[in-house]
Amino acid sequence: MSSGAFVILCLISLSVLDTSMATNYTLGFLVAFSDPLTSTLPGDPIAGALPLAMEHINAGSYLPDGDFLEWRFFDTECNVNKGLEAIADMWRDGAVGIVGPGCSCDYEAKLTSALQIPMLDYGCEDQKVSNKDLYPYYARVLPSSRDIAYTLLETIKMWDWKRVSFIVVNNTKWTYTYDFVKELFEENEIITNHEIFIEPGYNPYMTIYMDYETNLPTDTHDCYLGVRNGNDRYICYHKNPFDDIIENTKADTRIYVFLGEYLTLRRFGIQAELKGMFDENKYAIVGGIMDYMDRNTQEFHYVVGKYSINNFTVPVTYI
Repeated sequence: MSSGAFVILCLISLSVLDTSMATNYTLGFLVAFSDPLTSTLPGDPIAGALPLAMEHINAGSYLPDGDFLEWRFFDTECNVNKGLEAIADMWRDGAVGIVGPGCSCDYEAKLTSALQIPMLDYGCEDQKVSNKDLYPYYARVLPSSRDIAYTLLETIKMWDWKRVSFIVVNNTKWTYTYDFVKELFEENEIITNHEIFIEPGYNPYMTIYMDYETNLPTDTHDCYLGVRNGNDRYICYHKNPFDDIIENTKADTRIYVFLGEYLTLRRFGIQAELKGMFDENKYAIVGGIMDYMDRNTQEFHYVVGKYSINNFTVPVTYI
């Protein structure tokens, strides 16, 4: 029996099973399969998991004879209001549980708890929903972002490192995580050399195309004249904050602890490699990944690969 089938059966068991007659049970599946703001498919890596679990359940002997489990799909587009509307619709139609929503979770978890509908989430890191007094009908398979603190601590202790420098994305999730990590490190007598906060929203791979030299976003982007679709265009990328950070900290830092999204962490690793910081094995970068999208092809919480930038390929490994 697959783990996915097991957790879905747990959802059903929280509802009333009528064994006196054949019954069709319905699960709601909330997934951010499209995001109009970024044109990405955040739900794509896990979209096939629920139908597969349903197949296993309905083909096995897990339900009473004649019972059948079906599901309804809702694309929330990473929009809280759409998720809440879908939950209300499922409650009205008698759903026995909901899988999702995958992006946000606080408001959705409050609503399902108020309606007493079990919700199983596959992609929320918010620490608040760990409070089972406030969210009694909510469960998740992804730990909160704060839980990576213990993994980071054990990694630092394993190598007997005594001093670190922190690079933290300055948003609520990662600053909250940082406060807990730093407290944990201080309790274990690990000294902080530097704490650097970088602005959220930095995306090293997002491109802006401009027709004219005037009004180029040079305060936040590096721009150069190039060609797109046969026409001259100014091509702009977010300014890279890491060269200055490395120059200002490398003299008295050997271990960097990075708290931020995996694309930003990857870019920091690439910039460190381009600066030659790993040539003599004097530096290390430790970072935690809390993003389920990396897990569809990789080991849990572990990514190894080669990434190319400006025709320069470097190895990057992070946990």
